[in-house]
Amino acid sequence: MSRLLDRLASAATDRTSRFVRSGLHAVLGLLLLLFLLYYLLKDGDEFVRWAKRVTPLARPVQDELYVEAEDATWAVLKGHVFVAIVQGFVSGIGLFVAGVPNAVFWTVVMMFLAMVPIIGVAPVLGGATVYLLTLSRPLAAVLLVVYGMTVVAATDDYLRALVIDRASSLHSATVLVGVFGAAYLFGAIGLFVGPIILALSKATVEVFADYYDLAG
Repeated sequence: MSRLLDRLASAATDRTSRFVRSGLHAVLGLLLLLFLLYYLLKDGDEFVRWAKRVTPLARPVQDELYVEAEDATWAVLKGHVFVAIVQGFVSGIGLFVAGVPNAVFWTVVMMFLAMVPIIGVAPVLGGATVYLLTLSRPLAAVLLVVYGMTVVAATDDYLRALVIDRASSLHSATVLVGVFGAAYLFGAIGLFVGPIILALSKATVEVFADYYDLAG
């Protein structure tokens, strides 16, 4: 019996340690993102001028490359960050109306989860549904499910298409690979960096294809 308790305690300690490390990495990644974002907004113009001076490309090529890169980057940011915030907020309204406790906290959580393709806000809404069922509130649970499958889903589908598809031609599968691949390599910051890197790479290839014969 004591050996079994020791194993359970060891397993619990190991899982807790992993959870703490993962949380620490996520927090550090987000702090690094905010740090980089601050200095890019503060010194971004100076950095672009420096890059233009040291890049051995014709000025028309550079100008078009930077324009395409800026459009693609903003399209990805709006398509993932802005849409995630809106979707999390809309989902939070459902939790608030259904009477789920700590609705504000879970709304913030869903804003972050909405940036992750496939997963999205489903874990929180699903957990809230189970919570309502345990309280013997089946009508509220059913209404929350219907709300999630209609209003929340429509917000994600139509708003994302409206914001990102018109400004960037990145395929959803490409975005999926970029998000999960970068998240695996860089942690939480990869959720933002991955799609941006792909968008910049796509813009670079298209600009070079317009000015140079890549096949030759």
